Amino acid sequence: MEYKYYAIIESENEGYNVRFPDLDGALTCANTFEESVLMAKDVLEGYLLILENDNEYIPKKSSYRDLSSNIKENEQLQLIHVDTNIIKNTGKLQSH
Repeated sequence: MEYKYYAIIESENEGYNVRFPDLDGALTCANTFEESVLMAKDVLEGYLLILENDNEYIPKKSSYRDLSSNIKENEQLQLIHVDTNIIKNTGKLQSH
């Protein structure tokens, strides 16, 4: 299934922290901005695959307008797009 969620990428002294405000516990970090976007995609994909496999509720994506009003100066919104069907169809998904 295809999903699009906004990540908040926060720059800190020596890197970047990433969180998804709509998905509790979907967190990662990286050394560069480019790496943080790749890590965000990996985290989002894995998080949603687990929810799908466990038949859990998948929250709706917040709007850019709602999220942008709470962004701090050292943060930015980044829309992350994943397709869990790609992973499922490549056979890389392992049951737990």
